[in-house]
Amino acid sequence: MNRKLFIVLASSLLVATNFGVSNAAISTLTSKQSATVKSYFAAIATSQPAKINAGKKNAVTNSPASKYLDLIQQHFIASEFFKVRDKAGNVSPLIQDPKGKYKLSKNVVTMDSYFDQIDGKYSKFKFNKSGKLIDFTFTTSDGKSATIGGNIYGAIIDETDGGIRVASGYMWKKPNGTAFTQLEFTNIDSANISWSYAGTKYVAADGKYHVVTTRPTGCLTTKGVSYLEAITDTSPVIAPNTNSSLVLPIYTGCDGGEPKNRVITFTLK
Repeated sequence: MNRKLFIVLASSLLVATNFGVSNAAISTLTSKQSATVKSYFAAIATSQPAKINAGKKNAVTNSPASKYLDLIQQHFIASEFFKVRDKAGNVSPLIQDPKGKYKLSKNVVTMDSYFDQIDGKYSKFKFNKSGKLIDFTFTTSDGKSATIGGNIYGAIIDETDGGIRVASGYMWKKPNGTAFTQLEFTNIDSANISWSYAGTKYVAADGKYHVVTTRPTGCLTTKGVSYLEAITDTSPVIAPNTNSSLVLPIYTGCDGGEPKNRVITFTLK
């Protein structure tokens, strides 16, 4: 056996051991596995961060399934934040995001949520020996498929500039090859800031620039904590242990004006 093949096999065995994998992707779910899958996606369909967080009980800690649920939870946290705060810092009663819906049929889940990026079909579920989810395959409406495992990375950063802290989050390579980046933003002691849905660029590991749509938009008030989501229009080079950057136009205040670009560099792990 050559050294390269041995390393690949050893790495695969290590991953399987860490998550306690009992078998490969399941083609036919047992009643217990069906209940776990339903509970996992029912939590997503609530659109409520606390209930989505509770749904993590169905996934192995630090597994792709758990990280995916964390990304979804943070999306709805950001959505709620910008819905209830105005530029004066006033907090309005919570306007809950509408509920989504899901359906499990013939071992495939169809998801129709209030978060377009995650809508599609889920199948080929993997479980550990305790019956908790590890991973699955996501198929988009255009028929492109990929597992979550191997395509969701930690986007590692901890940087404060001008009273605005950017902390680690996720970078998800979607089945069509586009990149979905989610980072935590904290307005520690700055004036209100905001960003537009357009104008941001993603700089991939190979130095190429990609047009990005950013969301959600709103006013990040002083002491506010929320999340920036950036979705590329095209497919960047994505690889672990490489650096990528977002060139993000940030506005002082929440009424437009002339933005100042901030370069946010993170490491994919």
